[in-house]
Amino acid sequence: MGVTEKEFSKEKLKVTLAKLFGFLEYDQLIEGFYNEDDYNKYKDEDEDVIINALAEEYANNLYPEILGQFKAFVPNIFGYDSEGELLSSELFYLPAVKIYEDIDTSYNDGVTVVYDTNEIYMLTNGDIIQVMSLVVQTKEFMMNYRGYVQELKGDISFAFEEEDLFGRLWDIAAGYRDEEDE
Repeated sequence: MGVTEKEFSKEKLKVTLAKLFGFLEYDQLIEGFYNEDDYNKYKDEDEDVIINALAEEYANNLYPEILGQFKAFVPNIFGYDSEGELLSSELFYLPAVKIYEDIDTSYNDGVTVVYDTNEIYMLTNGDIIQVMSLVVQTKEFMMNYRGYVQELKGDISFAFEEEDLFGRLWDIAAGYRDEEDE
């Protein structure tokens, strides 16, 4: 699991992060600084300056840890039942790392849990992809279906929760892995 520096360089990460941060509004961007001195330094700057500063800071903190977080195979359907585990075909044809996840709606009747989430993946070619994920789970059964929604570029119809985005990136930098990766 993971990719090499040749497959995904620190410079490519920085460019991809700048693209990602470009989807955020000013008030979301400024929340990306965890250091109060940086926050005060950049709070009156233009968005482009903030985006570049954040891309540099996050690239420095994520690299090289993010290389080990890329998965060569991200299934579009996976789950388990009493018979064992189910995996389906791959969602992407390039290694990808999940950089954002936000539960959109959920339902729980005490026996069955159903929720759908928005997931954002970074691919080794620098694309940023939005995926819809629907999970149905009971005590002995779990099924997760993922479907491609869109490549994020230009004007997007997706609103990021900046706390979730920046928190996820810091988790990746700290070596946190998803439960499905374990």
